[in-house]
Amino acid sequence: MKAPGRLRQMLMRASAMVLSLLGGLGAMISVLTLIDPIGAQMADDAHPFAMPSGPGESWLHLVVSLALSGLGLFLHRRSAQAA
Repeated sequence: MKAPGRLRQMLMRASAMVLSLLGGLGAMISVLTLIDPIGAQMADDAHPFAMPSGPGESWLHLVVSLALSGLGLFLHRRSAQAA
């Protein structure tokens, strides 16, 4: 009976680490696009001289990334308390 609980705890820790890392990476990228939107724009052959997206999209990306990172930290704490 211990195996399903242990497996659940391992999956929760793994998903917590993935969410925290991806959320942190996304937050760093969105801060970079807020600081320097033209320098952070990727190459686009279809629209080579297009203007970068506005700051609203970067702020939305930052909020979503921080929410994912926060969810990962919450899952990590919850799995640590269950141990």
